[in-house]
Amino acid sequence: ALWWLVVARGVARIRKTHAARATGIGRSRLELYQYLGAHLLGGAIFCLLLDVAVREHTNNRKSLRDLLIPVLDAGLTLNTAATMDDVLRVMDAQIGVPIVRDLYAKHALAPGSFDLDALWKDLGVRVEGNDIVVNDEARLAHIRRAITDEKAS
Repeated sequence: ALWWLVVARGVARIRKTHAARATGIGRSRLELYQYLGAHLLGGAIFCLLLDVAVREHTNNRKSLRDLLIPVLDAGLTLNTAATMDDVLRVMDAQIGVPIVRDLYAKHALAPGSFDLDALWKDLGVRVEGNDIVVNDEARLAHIRRAITDEKAS
């Protein structure tokens, strides 16, 4: 179910919403909600990209969760005067390289700039009709399994 929502339904919504925005459509309340929904889904996809990048860099020893806990421990929340730079610095310090900062710079202000088709292929996830089919031989299949492993979370 997780992969179906993200791969099949979510990506189509992001593409449709950004196409409507580019053409000036999107003035009704429903279209506004779709636009906001696409931004939220875009944030979720950014988190997935970041989780995959961290897991790939650390050979699955660390995940997005390992980067978020120190952010909260440092008191960097919406209720403080924390800047995005503060958050990026704390997160990157957890892995010793600027993966978070680089990914943020590449995608934060460029909606739809990620190649999700390549990500799904690398993770071994594809849509066949109404089903999601996984390929355990894919390059990042071990990361897909770690993300969806209930015992690991």
